[in-house]
Amino acid sequence: FCQINATNVIVLAFKRAEDGRGHILRLLETAGKETAAMVTLPSLSFRQVWVTNLVEEDERQLHNAGPSVKITIKPFTVTTLRLLDTPE
Repeated sequence: FCQINATNVIVLAFKRAEDGRGHILRLLETAGKETAAMVTLPSLSFRQVWVTNLVEEDERQLHNAGPSVKITIKPFTVTTLRLLDTPE
């Protein structure tokens, strides 16, 4: 369901957002190095991607192309993304 081009980035969770706005994808960098990763969810079409904090408050919008988004993850950090299928 999810493809990541970096072996040191893993999916911790994929779920419906607590507030009902889209889906939440949590990623973890495991090798201790800043990593630029391309994340693709081929069966999910989304129009907006936001980086959120752990309580799912939007912090900044990312640019995405179709079912893919490029994200830079800091060493040993959990990164939370909100995937929205319609613009808000």
